[in-house]
Amino acid sequence: MGEHGDHQFVAWSSAHVGGVPLLDYPQMKDVDLDALSHGVSRKAYRIIERKGATYYGIGACVASLCDTVLNNRRDIRPISCYSESYDAYVSMPAVVGSNGVEDIINVQLNEEEKKKMDNAVEAMKSVLSQCN
Repeated sequence: MGEHGDHQFVAWSSAHVGGVPLLDYPQMKDVDLDALSHGVSRKAYRIIERKGATYYGIGACVASLCDTVLNNRRDIRPISCYSESYDAYVSMPAVVGSNGVEDIINVQLNEEEKKKMDNAVEAMKSVLSQCN
């Protein structure tokens, strides 16, 4: 959530599998969540090192998103959309259909995750302020 870049983060506290919080599963007890999050956020850099670019992944995402819109699938997708509460475009789960973003899913964040979202929003606003 937050942004697609160095300030993105995983909202672990809101992840559920079959209605059960992910972090309640015994298999998650010894998982280093910070290392896992960091590895995912750095994956693009590893792809660039090995393939020279990430355009195949971007192309696959665009094709999938077009399919969602054209077929009015109303999938819940992590997508950049306007958040009134942050007065910014941020990456968060949203229902996507033939009208584009049809509904934003307001994920409940814990205090640490709220701080990460605030940091991501501030970083994006800082960059945007340099463009104005």
